[in-house]
Amino acid sequence: MDRRNALKNMSLAIGGFVITPSILSVFASCTTSSVDVNYLFLSKEQSFVIDHLVDVILPIFNANINHTAFIDKMLYHTVSKENQQIFKAGYLEFEKNYQSLLNKEVLKANESDIQTVVEEYFSISKQEEEAIFNLLEKDFSLLDENQKLEYLNYYFLTNVRYYCLLGYCTSEYYQKPI
Repeated sequence: MDRRNALKNMSLAIGGFVITPSILSVFASCTTSSVDVNYLFLSKEQSFVIDHLVDVILPIFNANINHTAFIDKMLYHTVSKENQQIFKAGYLEFEKNYQSLLNKEVLKANESDIQTVVEEYFSISKQEEEAIFNLLEKDFSLLDENQKLEYLNYYFLTNVRYYCLLGYCTSEYYQKPI
């Protein structure tokens, strides 16, 4: 018996055994629609806002997909600690921008309010869009102080949009033939 192959196969089997529950948990979050979810990364307030953002970004009717749980698990399991902190800081910046734009607390938001804010930040010219994506490509720690607030806001919004679309495109709902 070749010990090297046996050790290699054994380590692969153990690795697969250890990582399987995490991967299944992430994929299962796309198909369950539990109202009372224990989030790993997001607070209840953040999940409330992200629920509304998801409804605006991807208005799917009768879909049995819990995008917020998917986003929560993806952020918890796949994003570095540094980027998790930037995401949370981005949420706080989004919350401040929401309050200044609508003169209302974000926890009293409804879908119409979130729609207004999303239109404010995503209905921009091609040049502004390019400038924002160029800004997001930069390292956060190297930005000027006046650029950081815009970076944080768009980092939060674009990440929610990205994970929302990723969750939808990898869900059973999307995979069903029309």
